[in-house]
Amino acid sequence: MKPRLLVVDDEEDTLRLLNYRFTEAGFEVITAGNGVEALGQARQHQPAVILLDIMMPDLDGFSVCEILHRQEATAQTPVIFFSAHSGVAVQARSIESGARHCLKKSGALNSIVECVRQVLEERQPPAS
Repeated sequence: MKPRLLVVDDEEDTLRLLNYRFTEAGFEVITAGNGVEALGQARQHQPAVILLDIMMPDLDGFSVCEILHRQEATAQTPVIFFSAHSGVAVQARSIESGARHCLKKSGALNSIVECVRQVLEERQPPAS
């Protein structure tokens, strides 16, 4: 079974690119173009991981992450921030809101895919 990934970004080109790359890498990809849509998609589809932009017009990624972690259905879903913004303040706020990682949008797509895979592996129970 393919791991399900929710990709959230308000830029359509970024969504298309990530959808293509993660589908090619063997993921089932669900997309959302804003924070409100992301909350609904997360509840409906129960993704294994959420790749979430920080800067969005309605609800920013920090708010979405905090809401997701307060809801029983999505409380354990790992979130990886994906943003053009970086720096110590963004990294600190990412951790405070419950994200596992904060990646730069300018990073190599292969590195982003590998980070998502790593988070998935961390979620897997040990083999018995």
